[in-house]
Amino acid sequence: MNLDQLMSASLDDLADLPTFEAPPNGSYRLDLTVEAKKKDDGKDVVVFKYIVDSCVEQANAAEQPAEIGQLFQEQFQISNDVGAGFFKLNAAVLMPAIGASNFAEFFEKAKGLKVFGVVKQRKVESKEAGEPPRIYASVSNLQVL
Repeated sequence: MNLDQLMSASLDDLADLPTFEAPPNGSYRLDLTVEAKKKDDGKDVVVFKYIVDSCVEQANAAEQPAEIGQLFQEQFQISNDVGAGFFKLNAAVLMPAIGASNFAEFFEKAKGLKVFGVVKQRKVESKEAGEPPRIYASVSNLQVL
């Protein structure tokens, strides 16, 4: 939509904001884009941005299934050993599969990759009193399709 179209549009004509919730535990086909960036707090992170393409198998059939097109992400803070280690686990699988010999090539080639992954939700208690815990996604067993 451009500004000319917006002038004659209503609220119903605008797309809803996509959710960034972790999908239910299970196996998924995903679209993956990887990028490196500096967060507002100055920390360097690698972000794996996922879009749900399809659910192969949901761990708990009673849960609401993930919507096709649902967005979620993982962030790896590379300035600490744990974040860098988890990033390395994923990069070690993906880099050879896409023919990247260094990280510059990896970030250039890792856009819109079709992958398979196992999603597991992890709960992190909020530091703010009265706030509900936050649910994040951890993706393992990545395979380029």
